[in-house]
Amino acid sequence: MASNQDSLMAELRSIRHALAEAAGGKPSALLGPVRRALDRLERCLARPLRMAVLGEENAGKSLLINYLLKHQVLPSGAFAGEGNQLLIRYAAEPAVHAVSPDGSRNRLTSKAFGRLIKPETVVARAMSASVIYDAATAGRSGPRAPMIGPGDLVGAPRKTPQAPMRLIEIGLPLDFLRHLEIVEVRASPDGALTSPSRRAFRKVDFSIWCTLATQAWKETEAAAFRRIAAANRKSALMLVTYKDAVRRGRDEEKIIARLRHAGGKLFDNVVLVSLRDALQSLLSPDADDARRLFADSNIEAAETAIRALADGRQQRRYRKAAGLLRHAAERLASHARQAGGAGLDTAARLNRLAAEFLDASPSLSLAERAA
Repeated sequence: MASNQDSLMAELRSIRHALAEAAGGKPSALLGPVRRALDRLERCLARPLRMAVLGEENAGKSLLINYLLKHQVLPSGAFAGEGNQLLIRYAAEPAVHAVSPDGSRNRLTSKAFGRLIKPETVVARAMSASVIYDAATAGRSGPRAPMIGPGDLVGAPRKTPQAPMRLIEIGLPLDFLRHLEIVEVRASPDGALTSPSRRAFRKVDFSIWCTLATQAWKETEAAAFRRIAAANRKSALMLVTYKDAVRRGRDEEKIIARLRHAGGKLFDNVVLVSLRDALQSLLSPDADDARRLFADSNIEAAETAIRALADGRQQRRYRKAAGLLRHAAERLASHARQAGGAGLDTAARLNRLAAEFLDASPSLSLAERAA
């Protein structure tokens, strides 16, 4: 998705600069609105997609995020308090901020971040080994890079830490997050979202509901999902995270059929995975064992489903972009014909770019596995 979009964005910026030069710094009743529309389009396309990972406590949300990032960023069942939600996004340097209801951000120290971790939670409970493969080291010699853990996320204190906030923003220098940000929301009985987390959730493009439902989807989960996603019901995947607790074969088929019926039209797909086996496949020093764990986990089906949701959302962005570009091209061409033809070349470029957006095939690049 990145390389294809990069070339489209480069052409969009080039056209915008050409319009600025044509205007010569002078206000224009036509060029001004067209340039502003292209500015808005560029900002929209530059924004990473945002995925919400939802579910009740201990449903596997943190394990899924750790697997997708190929780092143990979150201890399992990590954050105390029903209302704490996380936003994980790209940052040049690792850092953690608490976001208050008024939108202000306060950088947390290691001690303040530690107070958000449940006392009974330890990193070893989430993983049986201390290292997760770092895709950034692929192809390099030497030992695998150590995992990013909570202690690596915070810097020197900048101010006195405030009390734990409802939205915790984690910034990490992982390329995956340049294209897909993650909001983790623990479902509460009333499905309510706090003020800062509502702002984070408004930009969600699709959702993953993690569940332990190896027999049926609980009514409490169904009610919570409907409340949380009511205003953001765009695309969603139900992920049953403990496939290893289900007998293979007909039992799996029955559970999937039962959950699809219970979810109705709320979910695009239902996938059974074993996150435990998926994570162990990253850690196993034996290549054959890693491949067996990876296959048994069925995590590839989950990754395929996630890509499909992300690519579908990005495709909708591209269609909207094409429509806007064609509209701008029509206005510019009409003006150019009345003005003796100046600007027809730029209008043609806008039309060509619109066609390229329609032909583009976005493909989300997930973090790479170990070779």
